[in-house]
Amino acid sequence: MKHLFLLLPAFFAVLPWAKAQYAPIPNGGFENWIAVGNYQDPVSWSTLNSVSNPGGVLTTQKDSTTPDAGMYSLKLITRTVPGTVILPGVAVCGTFDYATATITGGFPFTQNPPFIIGRVKFKPAAGGDAPLIIVVMSKWNTTTNKRDTLASSLNYFQNSPGAWRKFSVPLTYTKPGTPDTCMLAFSSSDIYGSILDGSYAYFDQLSFSNFWAGLEDVTAGPAGQLRTFPNPATGGSLHVEFSGNLANENSTLCLFDVSGRQLQTQAMKANQPATLSTENLAPGIYFLEVSGKAGMAATRLVVQ
Repeated sequence: MKHLFLLLPAFFAVLPWAKAQYAPIPNGGFENWIAVGNYQDPVSWSTLNSVSNPGGVLTTQKDSTTPDAGMYSLKLITRTVPGTVILPGVAVCGTFDYATATITGGFPFTQNPPFIIGRVKFKPAAGGDAPLIIVVMSKWNTTTNKRDTLASSLNYFQNSPGAWRKFSVPLTYTKPGTPDTCMLAFSSSDIYGSILDGSYAYFDQLSFSNFWAGLEDVTAGPAGQLRTFPNPATGGSLHVEFSGNLANENSTLCLFDVSGRQLQTQAMKANQPATLSTENLAPGIYFLEVSGKAGMAATRLVVQ
């Protein structure tokens, strides 16, 4: 099956859905920056520079030395601000209220993509920190006069080798309908846990997609090793087990088809394998994802 995987990118490239067009993420390549006093912020993104700059520190920076593509990339770094606190590097395609630690707004978006993809490199400070991404698709409810969340995702990045790599984050849709707004947020630190001075993360080439970034075989993910057997699946069930950081915590196992549609989901208990039913799956190619606070890993599954 190794030879089949080598042919998959060329095979998928000719499929109609493989070339589906999604509206671009505003300044998703971070090529455009605007001067704000004595510093710069990425166009269409909110940061905490207005809070950190009076202390002589910038937590969001324009990187021109190591961009993955183009002239610039986004650099987020957690810094100690004199007289204040330790602030994470935060970039929000929306509005971040530092006083209340809330994120609102976003940009107009009226599609239902299954994945957000991009490029990332990072190095958390020692002690358990981790950068993260938050995605929320919402729609204004004219009956309740409130926003309904249609889809969301919170994903931590773990154990990066410090080099650029692709990432793919699936969006979990919990309500039907088409959104009218998308909110994106990136942070150099775990804003819900440890915020450690010196953690940094770079992001570049953000976009929405119908499938995993590059269709890479990411069986060995940054959070550990995902093993499935038999693969190809032939007997109606699939055995799934994990080693590494994710094995030590409760996590979630999801099955997607090649269009990004989520078909199954189930909980995985720490240090215990799982069994996935393949009885009702048509022959073809699928994707398995295991995600938890330690990160995410995914692999391809062939059903015969």
